[in-house]
Amino acid sequence: MSKFKEVFNEKTFKLVSETFHFIADMSVLFSKHHLKFPQPTGPNYLIDNFIKLYDTFMRDWCVEGATVPGDAEDKALNALIFSCLWAIGGQSDEHTRGSYDVFM
Repeated sequence: MSKFKEVFNEKTFKLVSETFHFIADMSVLFSKHHLKFPQPTGPNYLIDNFIKLYDTFMRDWCVEGATVPGDAEDKALNALIFSCLWAIGGQSDEHTRGSYDVFM
């Protein structure tokens, strides 16, 4: 997330950073108690996938000379939620995945 500090204004970076930490913490806690995974996994693996997926949406804004869209805050938050849903919820089994959808 530190490279996004150069892209976003201070307000947007703070909002995205705080939202990221909140969603990550709550999702890991929820997954620990309510989700089952077909393969053994841990919170570090889930968050690593979350970060990598989010990075694929945002990396084009971080190259030199890139223009950041005017609605960057909305796009960044939407990418954050999408990334979390797929990185954590997408890895859970089909029987518990629905509870994560409701949670989010």
